[in-house]
Amino acid sequence: MNKISIIGDKRVLARTFVYDGGVDKLVLLDLENDHMVVENFDIETANTVFADGIVVCMRSEIGEGECIRLITDVLGMSPSDIMFELASKKSLASAADASADIILVNISD
Repeated sequence: MNKISIIGDKRVLARTFVYDGGVDKLVLLDLENDHMVVENFDIETANTVFADGIVVCMRSEIGEGECIRLITDVLGMSPSDIMFELASKKSLASAADASADIILVNISD
């Protein structure tokens, strides 16, 4: 996995999701409300983008450039190693954070 992109969509189905709190598989992320909602995927929903890779939930206050730099540093790591490395730098956002305070970054092939 070596392609890094910022996700601008409000509804994302993530194959793997890394955030401050853990690593989840196949979850629906909804940023349309005040706070991000993370739900297990159970049914296809209109206007949802599929992110086939590792989606990392970063704190927006660190900025897009710093998010990309931090992600570049963890390329090739397992999702749990990514979580531990980025959590130690206090750069991960949690599922309870406000939607406006979150940047979703996709790591894919």
